[in-house]
Amino acid sequence: MNIETVKGYFDDPRTVDHYMKAVANVGLWESEEAVFCEYFDESDRILDLGCGAGRIALGLNRLGYERIVGADLSLKMVERAQEVAG
Repeated sequence: MNIETVKGYFDDPRTVDHYMKAVANVGLWESEEAVFCEYFDESDRILDLGCGAGRIALGLNRLGYERIVGADLSLKMVERAQEVAG
């Protein structure tokens, strides 16, 4: 599998919509929230590599973390995350 195949999958509107549902309906898992709250301060800088549609980054922001940067191979995913973040 090459990078263009992977990128094409994650840029597909159906895939983006699927991941957006997780942003809206799932948010952070309880275990993820527990780890971040235990090991990171709200003032820490966090880099979310492979952020997809932003499920983790947006979930952390809702908890009060403000210094989060998300990066992903899929521009379509990042664009949708930015729309949700406002």
